[in-house]
Amino acid sequence: MVIARVSQNKILVSALAANIVFEQREQLVAALAQQPEALAIAQTFGSPKLIRELRLGKKPDVDQSWLTVEQSGKSQILCQGQPIGNVQVLYKSPLPGELQARLAIESAIDRFLEYLQKVYQIVVLDESDRHVSAFIPNKPIPDFATLWKKFLKEVAFFDYGKSEFQLPGLVQTFIVMLNAVTLSGRGFSTLDVPILTQEQANVLASWYFAVIRDVQARQKKRQQDIESLIQQLEQPDLSEKDRKAKSKDLQDKHAMQDKEAQKYQDFFRKSFVKSLESQDDAYRALALLKTQLAELEVTKAEQKKLLTQQERLYAGLVFTWESVCQKLELLKNCKDNPFEFVHLDQQQQPVKFQVIAAIAKNFDTALFNYL
Repeated sequence: MVIARVSQNKILVSALAANIVFEQREQLVAALAQQPEALAIAQTFGSPKLIRELRLGKKPDVDQSWLTVEQSGKSQILCQGQPIGNVQVLYKSPLPGELQARLAIESAIDRFLEYLQKVYQIVVLDESDRHVSAFIPNKPIPDFATLWKKFLKEVAFFDYGKSEFQLPGLVQTFIVMLNAVTLSGRGFSTLDVPILTQEQANVLASWYFAVIRDVQARQKKRQQDIESLIQQLEQPDLSEKDRKAKSKDLQDKHAMQDKEAQKYQDFFRKSFVKSLESQDDAYRALALLKTQLAELEVTKAEQKKLLTQQERLYAGLVFTWESVCQKLELLKNCKDNPFEFVHLDQQQQPVKFQVIAAIAKNFDTALFNYL
């Protein structure tokens, strides 16, 4: 089967990047070095060593037959009679009609294909809305279901991605997106998204930590302004006009300080505290169900009902039992103050918060002025 010249060059560069052609590597490099597009293709593999090899590999009177690859059977690819890999067609799932969801999925597919090329030297030869035709070099490579899971864990839902291959993670994608929008001025809440990795959890936690950090900074600055105004109002030579203006300003700042503190305290009590208490109730209910299931006289119908209740309770759990107990103990000491709660939690778990605080530095503090 005839293979287009561009596809042949992609296949050969992929074979070089994967170290498939060993004995005749010098001849293949010299032949590819004569092709203008070969260097451009090599640059998409994220391998500086390969790029340098092609730049230095030019030689006169090179045997151009090295640039020809053949397809044997349905998928096997040969170079000079040596098997170097296979061509495989991958079919895409139907894309949703909603534009935002469609763009998100297309972006994920593009990033996945880039991951395959840079990490496993799997290169796309042809692509449409429904399929991808890819060259897979002759080397140990996991199946595509495993590769997709590895991509999600190592890149898409990892904190810093794979920097050695210039594959960005959540810090370079999710945080950049959040820093590009103005956040709501009506308080803050949590994102209802599935957590796939610990690194993703750290990034989300760092977002909430950044919000708390900046709200605290704003309250501290306002309190300093309040104290400064009180000192200015104590000056006997202050004019009546200035005194009225500063008194009004002081009254407004006091009101805003109290309103904001109450807003976050109410939110904390209604959401997080309520959630913790619900988690505590769930664990106590599970302990009771476990005792009931262990009873010998339980009928099969009752056992089925208890197992269904157990499954429903497990599905709603977020924290471990140890974490629930630790956080409930913190609540006793923070008096429903969210900022004091985080401060106490940070004191008890400095290692975890060190990671979260480091990521939180990537959030643009100016955006949180609207919270």
